[in-house]
Amino acid sequence: MKVLFVCTGNTCRSPMAEKLFRRLAEEAGLAVDARSAGLAAAEGAPASKHARAVLKERGLDDAHRSQTVSAELMAWADVVLTMTRAHKEQLCLRFPEHAEKVHTLKEFAEDSPELRQRQAELDRAYAELELKRSAFLRRHQAELEALERRRQELQEALREVEDRLVALQRALEDETRAERARIAELEAALPALDIADPFGGDLETYRACADELEAALRKVVDKLRANHSPSEGA
Repeated sequence: MKVLFVCTGNTCRSPMAEKLFRRLAEEAGLAVDARSAGLAAAEGAPASKHARAVLKERGLDDAHRSQTVSAELMAWADVVLTMTRAHKEQLCLRFPEHAEKVHTLKEFAEDSPELRQRQAELDRAYAELELKRSAFLRRHQAELEALERRRQELQEALREVEDRLVALQRALEDETRAERARIAELEAALPALDIADPFGGDLETYRACADELEAALRKVVDKLRANHSPSEGA
């Protein structure tokens, strides 16, 4: 039997599955051949650092070079075992002629009449969903395409508006640079006119706030006293 293990990058799960399966099959006296591949693999990459470490810990050869799933590999395999349902679905879409031999690893491992029945029901549900989705898209295709074109037009118009706003803001900053510099200079020469909120501060912060308030209030009292005429009541 020829078994193909498939994951995403063919550097972690599927190469470990391939190596482990080879040893377990050999120990069981099974005549098998195993390979692995990835749906989005970079050609020729080694197994990941931690995958190699795990294989070595288990006394297995960690030599590996990643490869992408191909029609040739799918035709070669008697059974294709994926790491996830998403992998299985992608393989079935990409290679529908081989869909019957594609299973998730756990699905194949835990095979039972009950599981097969649930899987068949799930497959039918997915098929019904796809039929309805396709029918809906066909019915509304013209409207969806028109809306998509409109959205792209609006996005382009919005980008033009945003670009113009940025340009005007920069122009305004350029034209008022001298005035803003003068204002900053004048403000720096003035005493600080705000009393900071001590909320959230420690006791010393509140003491400093009280000192600042008292100093300002003393000046207020002095000013009021100086402006108070003798004829005015107390």
